[in-house]
Amino acid sequence: MPQLIVTIVGARDLLAGDLNGFSDPFVQLTVLDTKGQPLAAGGCFKTVVAKRTLSPEWNESFILGTRDFDLRSATSLRFLVYDFDGLKRDDVLGVVDVPLDLIKCEEKPLDDWFRVVKVPGQMSSDAKGELHLVFSKGQNSPKGRSKDLLPMDRNNSSDPLVKLSVVGQRHRTETVAKTLKPHWDERFAFLLKDPHTTLELQAEDEDRTINDFLGRAQLVLADVIVPNEEKTVTVTLLDKNLLNDKDRGTLKLRLLWLYDLNAETITNSSRKKKERSIMQSLKKSMRVSAPDGPYNSDDELNEEDDEVLDVESDDDVDTNSLPPLPPGATRINFLVATIHRVEGLPPMDSLLFDKGENRKHNSGGIDAYVAAALSTEPEDFVRTRVRTKQGRRDQLNVNFRESLMLMLSDDKKGKKSHDVIFNVMDWDPVGGDEVVGKFELKDVETVVKAHGNEPFWVNLYGAPVKGCSNNSRAAGLMNDNAYLGSAYRGRLLLSLRIRVKSSDVYDAKHQKRLAPKLSLECFPESCVYRMRAHFIQSIGLPKATAAGKSKLSLVLSCGLHQISSTKKKAVNGSLKWNETEESDKMLFPVDLAQVPDVFLYLCEKDDDKRVAICYKRFRAKDLLATQFVRETEWIPLVADRAVAIARAREEYPGKVLVRLGFGPIETATSQSWDQKEMIEHVNHRMPYQVRIRLHEARNLVSLHSSTKTIVASAAVQCWDGLQKTVEGSGEPSTCPVWAQTFCIDVNLPHLRYAPQVLIHVKNESPREYIGTVSVSLSDAADGNSADGSITVCTSQELKQNERLRVPKPKWLSVVFNGDDGETFHGQVLVSVELIRKVFPDEKLPDPEALDKTHMDV
Repeated sequence: MPQLIVTIVGARDLLAGDLNGFSDPFVQLTVLDTKGQPLAAGGCFKTVVAKRTLSPEWNESFILGTRDFDLRSATSLRFLVYDFDGLKRDDVLGVVDVPLDLIKCEEKPLDDWFRVVKVPGQMSSDAKGELHLVFSKGQNSPKGRSKDLLPMDRNNSSDPLVKLSVVGQRHRTETVAKTLKPHWDERFAFLLKDPHTTLELQAEDEDRTINDFLGRAQLVLADVIVPNEEKTVTVTLLDKNLLNDKDRGTLKLRLLWLYDLNAETITNSSRKKKERSIMQSLKKSMRVSAPDGPYNSDDELNEEDDEVLDVESDDDVDTNSLPPLPPGATRINFLVATIHRVEGLPPMDSLLFDKGENRKHNSGGIDAYVAAALSTEPEDFVRTRVRTKQGRRDQLNVNFRESLMLMLSDDKKGKKSHDVIFNVMDWDPVGGDEVVGKFELKDVETVVKAHGNEPFWVNLYGAPVKGCSNNSRAAGLMNDNAYLGSAYRGRLLLSLRIRVKSSDVYDAKHQKRLAPKLSLECFPESCVYRMRAHFIQSIGLPKATAAGKSKLSLVLSCGLHQISSTKKKAVNGSLKWNETEESDKMLFPVDLAQVPDVFLYLCEKDDDKRVAICYKRFRAKDLLATQFVRETEWIPLVADRAVAIARAREEYPGKVLVRLGFGPIETATSQSWDQKEMIEHVNHRMPYQVRIRLHEARNLVSLHSSTKTIVASAAVQCWDGLQKTVEGSGEPSTCPVWAQTFCIDVNLPHLRYAPQVLIHVKNESPREYIGTVSVSLSDAADGNSADGSITVCTSQELKQNERLRVPKPKWLSVVFNGDDGETFHGQVLVSVELIRKVFPDEKLPDPEALDKTHMDV
């Protein structure tokens, strides 16, 4: 269902909202998600106000589904009927909700009356009446129809005028008062050298202050005009972005193309230098380019670029079938990278900064462009024009339609393959251009063959926008290296082709051309996905969050979609949520390589000011392999270096226990989870004493190569029990012997969901963090662990010395979890005994003393 045409025909027997026994009704149309919340990207549409009636007739049509919004991500349509009250708040007369599944299953247009029902909480009396709606499936390229203009004034009329412009020449019609069917019969002359230009038309309703926008249209003259022959053309008015959002009416024109011997002389004599606006001149004069930023002032383009650049031919030509070259000409190989569109860009431009230059905005804008270069010559790049967008992040989508042509020359070493770097940039006239996202395509010739000239999405990753210093070294490192990125930064739609050109037509250098508009049917095939998460608990959180000063939440994010837990305070570095959440419909490509990575964040603060402290990044392909049958697992987090609240090299960033699911919507429906059982197992807790026998360590290695001596100590933690520090000998050694037992009284859930025991190993001289050992208590969920390092007994068995087994010590790795993954820095010999108590305050015998010698294990 690419597009849906919704016609609000009328209503009957509506509720009387005014004292005169009538209403002034109008209808507001919104698109809802699965939770019944309006989707901002779907838009909001309103009919005109019908005065003093209970049976209004509107006959207004609205088109749903654009490049920025796919109807498959929606669930239902909501038609709210209001009574217009002028300066006061409009009264609600009722609502009609229509499921999209009802419309999708109908092959023919659906034409029916729908009962208006009461809106709970917004109406004191019952609703009445019916709404007449027509639903039909539309095409992506709407056909021209002759319709009235939009009524913009209170008298349900307008005072329309039309502004015309071609290559800087502008005219406007007279204003026709109080009509929706104006007739002008005015003639305008434009001096043109080439019919391959665009006629811009904009209809407005004239007002005393600011004119109201009625519609906009563009017409390529070469497509319709014939020399010395008058042509009548009807064009459909669209919105400001040239999208067909609703019926705005049509304009009818008569065009005549005549040749005049003096026309060229007149045109040349009247041509003036292009005048830049004050802002354009200011931007150029204030330009401070970064030393290695992809910016070339000579490459700056203006609003008339469409007339300057040629259109790159998309014809596939066999090299063997090419005609002979002219004398002295050679064949040049070009990589033609067509930049179609960039979506979901972060709001890089905003006037709101705090003292630390941290971005703290929810909406803003971006001045985006894309640059490309061969990896062997990064300074020799070619880039697109700068495109400016403002609004919410889901609105920061830019259409480029430009082909960047990179000349491919044979490497001096005889290498036939080439690597290409793409930079998506934010143009900044003062502080230097900022990197939005960067990626490299290795062996681009192979990539071209793999995609077969078809467009494909490339996802962008980098540092988070919120809570991150703009100029920090860590943020720059993430932006320049996508694999280090801790946040999704949008995606780029491009297609690649290898073309052979003749040197007599094309210069032997990088260049660019305009590209034809890509229709929606040519976009990569997509389907609807869902993601689900059971957020259970976390342990070993960083000191900045462990004190419970701020509330924390877990957020699972894919692209611009996310689900989150509630916000709670941590106690001694531990926190329990025990909540299950599922996302709304998410539209992503069928090709798993084009689906964005999934991020799990530990966040602080509220939604508007949410900042990610730690994270874990997953490939969507890995999650889709198990879909919704993935087991519950402890996931180690990574400290976000750009945010720098948790410092990876100074402390442990924590672990979270979650169950994740990701897959197509059909699989999400069939593979449901028993949420009640999961929640009960976590909530039902029993008193235990956890005895951790810490024997010794070996081969400890510092994170810093400059550190030569290690005086090792360890801190033991289990759930919210207080950390207890191993008493070190104070002598330098990479293989210290501790031989100590620690008893921690905690209330544990079912051992399948039990928290891990964490042993944090540190160096006391100099004081630094080395790594952490994790002991999984879930290995003893069905009794003792298989290797005997974890045993379970009751307090009665302990007191009567009837334990079946004593835990055997086991070597476990000391792990440091950083941006490059897990690295090992030694081993610790440890064993754990779980003693189930009858009641929390039960006294237990003291543990046996351990021999303070090296053990042969």
